[in-house]
Amino acid sequence: MRPFATVSLDLITGLPPSGDLKYITVLVIVNKLTKYALFILTHEELSQEGFAKIFVERVANVYSLPERIIADRDRRWSTAFWRQTDRRKY
Repeated sequence: MRPFATVSLDLITGLPPSGDLKYITVLVIVNKLTKYALFILTHEELSQEGFAKIFVERVANVYSLPERIIADRDRRWSTAFWRQTDRRKY
């Protein structure tokens, strides 16, 4: 098994604003093989396309597209998100 073949996605929301850009959400991406985690500051209002862009830039372009993605049923991980991810292929 290769690193980042399986990842989990989750959002930590409702945080107090930080920095000039007022980040209030953290996108957490965990490599299930090594437990290495990426913590990406973002905005709760970020669109599905915005999340797809972050995912492709920070995971797919660096480690390749995962074979398996574990995520909850949050509306951000809908079919539209995955379509945008596919369009932005590395």
